[in-house]
Amino acid sequence: MDGKKLEYKGEEALKEIEKLTKNADEVQESLLKQILTQNRETDYLNNSGTSAGEPKLMPSIAEDLDRRTFVYNLIMPIMNQLI
Repeated sequence: MDGKKLEYKGEEALKEIEKLTKNADEVQESLLKQILTQNRETDYLNNSGTSAGEPKLMPSIAEDLDRRTFVYNLIMPIMNQLI
C-alpha cells in the first residue's frame, strides 16, 4: 500500500490475493487493533450509542482510502478476466 501504484495481472494478482488472505484473521485483528488504538481519544469511541434514527457519519482517514484503493487495484484485473 504505502502510496505505491499496484498493477497486478493474472497469476500475479491471484498469488498476491492468496498471500494476503492466508492469515486473514490475524491481519484483520491487527488492523482492528491499529484502528482502535489510533482513534482511542475520539468522541466516536468514547460516546458510543444509537443515533436516534439519524444517519450516522462514517469517519474516514487517508489510510482507509489507501486500503480500499489497494484492494480495488488488486481485484479489478481478475474481475475483468471473468467478464
